[in-house]
Amino acid sequence: MSRREEQQSQIFKKDQAQNINFQSCHLLNDLMKTNIGPFGSIKMLESEKGELKLTKSGGELIRQLTIIHPTALLIGRAANAQDKAFHDGVSSIICFISALLEQSEYKLSDRIHPRVLVKGLEKARDFVLKQLDELSIPLSDTRSDLCDYVNSSALTKSPMNVSNIVVDAIHCIKEEDKQIDMDRVEVFKIQSARESARLVKGLVLEMGFRHDLMAKKMEKVRILALNVSLELEDTVVKTIMPVSNADERERMTIAERKFVDNKIRSIIELRDAVGGDFLLVNGKGIDQPSLDMLAHANISALRRVSRKTLQRLVFACGCRVVNCVDDLFPAVLGYAEKVTEEEHNKVKYVFIDEVQSPKAVSIVLGGMNVANLDLTETAVKSGLRALQNADNDKKLLPGAGATEIALSIKLQEYKKTLEAKDRLGVEIFSEALLSIPRTLMKNSGLNPSEIIGEMLNEAETGELAGVDLETGEVMDPTVFGIYDNYCVKRGIFQSAPIVASQLLLVDEIIQSTKVKEAKKKSED
Repeated sequence: MSRREEQQSQIFKKDQAQNINFQSCHLLNDLMKTNIGPFGSIKMLESEKGELKLTKSGGELIRQLTIIHPTALLIGRAANAQDKAFHDGVSSIICFISALLEQSEYKLSDRIHPRVLVKGLEKARDFVLKQLDELSIPLSDTRSDLCDYVNSSALTKSPMNVSNIVVDAIHCIKEEDKQIDMDRVEVFKIQSARESARLVKGLVLEMGFRHDLMAKKMEKVRILALNVSLELEDTVVKTIMPVSNADERERMTIAERKFVDNKIRSIIELRDAVGGDFLLVNGKGIDQPSLDMLAHANISALRRVSRKTLQRLVFACGCRVVNCVDDLFPAVLGYAEKVTEEEHNKVKYVFIDEVQSPKAVSIVLGGMNVANLDLTETAVKSGLRALQNADNDKKLLPGAGATEIALSIKLQEYKKTLEAKDRLGVEIFSEALLSIPRTLMKNSGLNPSEIIGEMLNEAETGELAGVDLETGEVMDPTVFGIYDNYCVKRGIFQSAPIVASQLLLVDEIIQSTKVKEAKKKSED
């Protein structure tokens, strides 16, 4: 590198580069590790507009944080990948990466080459991934066990118990031999006088009926999903129609209106054929004269509904989306036992509820405190994703730190079968695994130095050794219904050693002036 290039770039040599990597990783871990577990702390996020949000979700934090440091950015990308893939384990993967680097620091201070440590970490990772299958527990379909699976994830985000609602929602949308589609479950937050959470077996739409004469409460409702314009529209190409007198202009206007009215009459004829209450859900516009005709025919209507909502309506009530009024016949209609319009905090909502065998549902969360609603929403989504992951894996792992303790014991035994050089990386991996149960206990106000020893002694006998975070006693987590998702733990143990190995092998950090100028602009 020329002298001019050296002046324009800042170069950090080996020891300094490693110290920078270690420090930035530990700082990020100090921010994230306090979220781990049901007794983890809550973070307050303030947006650029001054809006405040409370969250315990590591995924939410890592998405909202603006990370500039290259090392922290590399770790943040791994955490983001974990969040996108499994929607869980974000704080844990950062904690584990930090623990791996912390244990590696002690070895590097003895002048051991990083490549030796990396080789041992790779062997430890491969061994751990094989051992996960032996520790796994088959998935049970009983309701009580499913509620335990949900609580194991959801209660780490919010103290509100939402397990029954989440299990009911999954039971509704689940189809045999198909993966669970989370787009069929929508979570609604409604500000109301009391805190509540309920499952609507159908849809909730954030809009009201578009005419005062339309019925606000209906029973045994036929539902028509339409994607047809029911209003006068401007032509796509600008045209000029010469008119000689006012009568011709009036006839032209009447003909245009008649074209739209004929569409409305087709809908009214269908309603008369089936009888009873009738709901029209249209993806396009409905003008005022059309609304008047529908209201006088006892048809309630919603207009300009999104395409996604129409698709969910098809799954919810069994209707078909009609694109032409010439194709109207009773078989295209859906059915719901009850449709109501409600108003909460000056916002109108339409509830399409009590659908028979719905394949799309809505979870409605109520409360006055917006911050609590955000926490509960995060808990519900975590519970839903936990059940989806469990259904995909068909197996789970014991929670409460039992998996990490068992793997640490197995690694200590595996270390004895290796050469001296490879043992170093395996030892680092084994000690780093204990960081997660230690963090769980610290966040619960317990003394990990005493309890970890008891857990290791129990695990050496072949028993599962988790920790009761309320009492500090060693227990079997499967007896208390505490589990971890198999895919989440596998993702952590697979990705974290790779990131840690990459950082260990960095011997220089070269920062160009362009990067420095960009950072100054972002700070300004």
